[in-house]
Amino acid sequence: MSRIARVSIVEESLPLGLDLGSQYARIDSLGYVLVGLIDESGRTGVGWTFAIDLGEASRIAKALRERAPLLVGLDPVESDANWDRLRAASTGLERAVGSPAVSAFDVALWDLRGRQAQSPVHRLLGARADRLRTYASDALWASLPPDVLAANAAAFVAEGFGAIKIRSGGSKEPAREAERVRAVRAAVGDATLVLYDALQGYDVESAIALGRALEREGVGWLEDPVPETDLAGLARVRAALDLPIASGEDATWPEGCEAFLERDAVDVLMVDPKWVGGITPWLRVARAAERRGVRMVSHISPELSAPVLAAHAPEALLEWFSWSFGLYATPPTLVRGVYRLSDEPGFGLVYRGDLLDRLFG
Repeated sequence: MSRIARVSIVEESLPLGLDLGSQYARIDSLGYVLVGLIDESGRTGVGWTFAIDLGEASRIAKALRERAPLLVGLDPVESDANWDRLRAASTGLERAVGSPAVSAFDVALWDLRGRQAQSPVHRLLGARADRLRTYASDALWASLPPDVLAANAAAFVAEGFGAIKIRSGGSKEPAREAERVRAVRAAVGDATLVLYDALQGYDVESAIALGRALEREGVGWLEDPVPETDLAGLARVRAALDLPIASGEDATWPEGCEAFLERDAVDVLMVDPKWVGGITPWLRVARAAERRGVRMVSHISPELSAPVLAAHAPEALLEWFSWSFGLYATPPTLVRGVYRLSDEPGFGLVYRGDLLDRLFG
């Protein structure tokens, strides 16, 4: 295969304007950092990561520029060796920079690898499906009262989504949180799967009480009932409930994800490509989850997550967020809540012309 000849890094911000809830600051924009690779034959690959804080995105970009020379001469086919080298080069970087930077490089390498092989990434990974069911996750935030939450959920179901995820209102009274679920259930009907994200906002005992209330409401899973750093507490919540426990979105590097498996802390392991460090380490986590019989799902970034789920968890629900879609000339689309992976090489994403000019011009 042709080796990498040139690496470029560009920054881009996308407007958002989102109130997630009282425990979070308003997010007016997201900072994206894109990696462009050109091989010796002139083929290109693109990867990206993002940060909620623009200053954080700039620190990621700085780390990428400093390490870009490490990619020159690499063969994209050698995914594991390349990733291990990049991981080692990230030693000493702050958490908010290290794995996101390696992830952006790794995604770009996989995109270029697919383009070199004239194959979609999901097929390189051995995909067992080219369509994935999704769940609607945007516009269902903690900041919304039950009536608005219900209206937004109903709009998603009208678009064809068969599953949605709502967030905790932050109350420590289980009855009030159950009221949010009932309001949504009345709007979407019994056939819609309703998932619940507690936003890591409870201690163990209050999380168990909340979980028991949600079990009575037929919720599909309880996500992040306690802080993700409390794996022992998470395992206690899981042991006390019949309701499946999902967590892991903030776990950094593959060993961070695997710790959830080793501690029997989850029924559903949620993996974020940004925090795990890209596609290559996620594949390692996927194999570990399969060995332990733990379900695996994605977190945000559906267009990057879909190839891994298609190969290792085709029955899983892909979390559907559109935050990154401003990067594309042709955004990813759904048909009645089902995402069809592209047949085009690499990730099959069509980036805006101005971004490609800045990366490769």
